[in-house]
Amino acid sequence: MGWAVIYRRSSMKYQRAISYLVFSFLLTTGSVLAWGFVWQGSKELHTVMEVTATLLALFIAVIDLVRFYSKKNNISLFIGTGFLGAPFLDGYHTVVTSSFFAEYGITIRRQKVCPACT
Repeated sequence: MGWAVIYRRSSMKYQRAISYLVFSFLLTTGSVLAWGFVWQGSKELHTVMEVTATLLALFIAVIDLVRFYSKKNNISLFIGTGFLGAPFLDGYHTVVTSSFFAEYGITIRRQKVCPACT
């Protein structure tokens, strides 16, 4: 192994460590600055966030399954399959908690687990 390869590997490790430190600093600073904000959520905001999570998980699943078919790596298959199942759960949650679908009778009904409970 030549010196250039060793230098390049140590340089990449140094750059990665610096990027992790900068990202951690930015997250911490953002957390401190946002500490006093009051969060105002709504059903519509929840629906938008659920749709975003569903589409993001579906996109990751497609990308990872394409990688599996090109590289034949079993880890990619397991991760892609997991991310393929997540959008179905998120999508179902989006539909049953959405105010749009509540007009059509598609909602979650709260039921008592035991009749003796009040």
